Amino acid sequence: MPKITIYSWNTWGIPFANPKALTQPAQCADELSKILINEGKENKEDLIVECWSWRAGVGYFFIFLARLLEPLFGRLCTFPLLSLSLLLSLVIPIPRFLVYNTTRYFVKALQEIFPHNTSTRVRTLSFWRLLDSGLLTFSSKPIISCGFQPYKSSGGEDIFANKGFIWALIASDEGPVIVINTHMQASGHVVQTQQVKEIGIWLDNSVPSLFERPVEHIFIAGDLNMDHASLQNSQWSEVTKCFYQTIIINDPTPTCCDVCLDHVAYAGKYKNILLQNSSELLNSTCILSENKILESKISDHHIQKVSIIKTNLN
Repeated sequence: MPKITIYSWNTWGIPFANPKALTQPAQCADELSKILINEGKENKEDLIVECWSWRAGVGYFFIFLARLLEPLFGRLCTFPLLSLSLLLSLVIPIPRFLVYNTTRYFVKALQEIFPHNTSTRVRTLSFWRLLDSGLLTFSSKPIISCGFQPYKSSGGEDIFANKGFIWALIASDEGPVIVINTHMQASGHVVQTQQVKEIGIWLDNSVPSLFERPVEHIFIAGDLNMDHASLQNSQWSEVTKCFYQTIIINDPTPTCCDVCLDHVAYAGKYKNILLQNSSELLNSTCILSENKILESKISDHHIQKVSIIKTNLN
């Protein structure tokens, strides 16, 4: 039986890109629940990408109306009504506390499988951005602590979203596990490289101060918006140079493009060094990984599944 299983899925829920962005989250949540219901109850973490929420304000009514009409008219009604709602929320900013929140669909559908999640403990919606991070992390085991780190670097259309990464410290049967869920810059290699550096800086500086005892496993997963070659040309190799294994799933590719953008990186046992300004990721964990891709007919990305099926700690 797998010791730890990670699921990562870009649900393709971004407004204005998907003509069914409003009904998509509920459909994806139901499909994911059906897929995972028979997967067993071992240590499991589920990382959702593009589960967007945004400040609606007085435009909330138009979002509600668009969601009712979307199954019939698609983008013909969704795009104009969404545009109107966002415009009104900017022009009349006082009731901006009214948020259209898509995370509730996943929380409701997955609550029996994943009783623990970051939806109420981590807020990623910034006052200065239209969209939040679109990230949501679930776990079958208790989440000891969690937080959100926004990227300092952004560009292009991504400036409208508060992109970054959610980190969660999870109390698994295999010892403490850190799971980093991220959705990186969609375009612009310079910005992507800088965001990779920011993850590395966080690992170096924050992990020793946040956690009192050694962390047995670290995962970085999500839509990195870079293929394998681009990752190697960025600072990714520096961040993961001490990682035991970086799992790259290349086939089949998502239907949104001709390369795989979703990746999972795994680090072995983490040694907490407080006297040095550097993290040391020890390759003391020997793993056998089982990679599976669960098909999805809803999203333009496949559901990624990675299982650690054997560990040998020194």
